Amino acid sequence: MVYHNMNVLFIGPYRQSDSDGWKIASVEYIKALASISEINLSIRPIYMTNKISPNLDPQLIEYEFNNFDYYDVVIQHCLPHYFDYYGDIKKNIGLFFTETNNLQYHSWPSRCNLMDELWCASSVEKNNLVNSGVTKPIYPMGIPVDVTKFEKQYNKIDLQSVSHHFIFYTISEFTDRKNIKDLIRAFHLEFGINEPVSLMIKTGMGGLHPDAASEQINKEILDTKTALRIYAKPEQYKKDILITQSLPEAALNSIHVTGDCFVTASCGEAWCMPALDALGFGNHVIATRGIGTNDFVTSFQNGYTVSSTSVPVIVKDPPIVDLYTARETFKKINVRELQRAMRKIYTNDKEFKIKQKNARETVKEFSYEKVGQKMWKILNG
Repeated sequence: MVYHNMNVLFIGPYRQSDSDGWKIASVEYIKALASISEINLSIRPIYMTNKISPNLDPQLIEYEFNNFDYYDVVIQHCLPHYFDYYGDIKKNIGLFFTETNNLQYHSWPSRCNLMDELWCASSVEKNNLVNSGVTKPIYPMGIPVDVTKFEKQYNKIDLQSVSHHFIFYTISEFTDRKNIKDLIRAFHLEFGINEPVSLMIKTGMGGLHPDAASEQINKEILDTKTALRIYAKPEQYKKDILITQSLPEAALNSIHVTGDCFVTASCGEAWCMPALDALGFGNHVIATRGIGTNDFVTSFQNGYTVSSTSVPVIVKDPPIVDLYTARETFKKINVRELQRAMRKIYTNDKEFKIKQKNARETVKEFSYEKVGQKMWKILNG
C-alpha cells in the first residue's frame, strides 16, 4: 500500500505546567507524530489548568509555526467535554485518559461518540470506555517515551545511613486514587525495623507548597503507621524517605537509579509514566492488577501485578466536580499479596536479574518511532 503525505493538526496541553502529566504525555505524542516523515504536523495549545509553563520544548517550536490550508486529521488531546467535531475534516480523533469504569452516568461517553475514533493509553481504558457506552473505534496507543534517556548516566541520591538498603519507591501525587497509604501499610507490615530495606516516596499535594505538603503528608503517614498498632510508639517504625519538591526530569531519573523496585498501589491508572521509566532503568515494577500498567507490566516478564477488587470510587479529592462519583468503580489492591510480592523481589536476586533485562526490552516498544508507526498505520486505516 502506498501512503501519501497527510496534514495533521494536534491540539493538546503541551504548554501546561512542566510537572503536569497531561502536558508530559502531550509532548511525547507530538514527538511520536513528528517521527513520521509522511506527516505534515501542526500543533496548537489548549489549557485545562491555570498552571502554564513559560518554556516550550525546542523540538516543538517549528510545529507551532506550521499552518496549512486544510487538515486531513485533527487530534484533540484533552478531556472529552472539550471535544469538538469539525465537519470538513476527514478524521476527528479524541485522545484522552481515564482511570475509572462505569462512566455511563457522565457526559463523557456522548462526547466521545461525537468523534470518528478515539485514542487512549491502555487496553484497560478501552474496556472501560466500551463498558460505559462508547461505540466509536478505540485504539490503545500507550504513551511514548524517549528511550535514549535510559542510556545516560545520572547520580544517585545520597541517602546517607540507608544508602546500602534495598529501596522500594514510588512517584505519584498523594491522593486517594494513588493509594500510597496501602503501599505504606504493606511495607511496614512486611519488613521489620532491622531489615536493610527502605521506602522512598516522591509525592506532593495539588495546590500546596512543598513544605506544607511535607508537613501534611508526614502527618498522614504517621497516622497510617499508628493505626497498624504493630509497635507501641510511632517512632519505632522505620522512617520513610519523603520527597515533596517539584523536580526536573534529570532529578526524577536520579530517583529511579537510586531505587531498586518501583511500586504503585494505585486504584486506577490510564498508563503510569513513572512505572514505564522504572522499567527503562532496569528496575522491577509492582503494580495493581486491572489498571493501565497491565499493558507493560507482567508477572512473568518484568515485575509483578497484584490482585485487586473492583470497588465504588469514593474519594475526597475528585479532579472534576461531576467525576469520580460512587457510581464509578476502580481497583483496590490486595495488601497481603502486595506484601508477598515485595518480599519475593527483595529476596530473589536471580529472578531480579532476569526480569531486569526483560524490563529494558519492554520499554523499547514505546519509543517515539514504534508508537509513531502504530499511529501512522491507524491514521491510514
